[in-house]
Amino acid sequence: MKEKYDVPIAPESEFVSYMMEQMSQFGLPCTEEQAKDFYVYYARMIETNKYLNLTGITDMKEVVVKHMIDSLSCYDSNIIKSGISIIDVGTGAGFPGIPLAIYDRSLKVTLFDSLKKRLTFLESVMDELKLTNCTTLHGRAEDLSHQDCRESFDIATSRAVARLPILLEWTVPYVKEGGYVIALKVLFTKKKWENQ
Repeated sequence: MKEKYDVPIAPESEFVSYMMEQMSQFGLPCTEEQAKDFYVYYARMIETNKYLNLTGITDMKEVVVKHMIDSLSCYDSNIIKSGISIIDVGTGAGFPGIPLAIYDRSLKVTLFDSLKKRLTFLESVMDELKLTNCTTLHGRAEDLSHQDCRESFDIATSRAVARLPILLEWTVPYVKEGGYVIALKVLFTKKKWENQ
């Protein structure tokens, strides 16, 4: 199984060019410096994925579109304003929290996960990219929502964690009054929904 994730890392110039092109097509301006930060994140994720299962998506173009751009699809400057606090519940490999923190360094992002190994990986990425706007939190969403973190964040994000009713139970308690929960979910057809 390890061989499946032992893939080459694309050259930085190829990644940066593709990232900037895709960001432009999506309508989000991206500087070369940001694209280079996204590259470091991508490269560390692919390296770490060889021994710690972070993602099944390892092709450079798919990582850009299905991880980076998808994570930033929730970025709406009318909602995600400068300096707000975000908790990324069930962050896994850091999606959408790390892309949001790279894209807008004014955001205060907390990456929350139950697996310490993933958070250790994310802390190394945060250190390398000097993402001083990020912190990590270890625990289970259903446990910590009733403790110190209750109603502490402007926004809770989550991507590919659980069915929406369960996800709302886990995320809403973290959000301040008047805040938002942003659930990045796939669109299901009626047939797929019935099979869930």
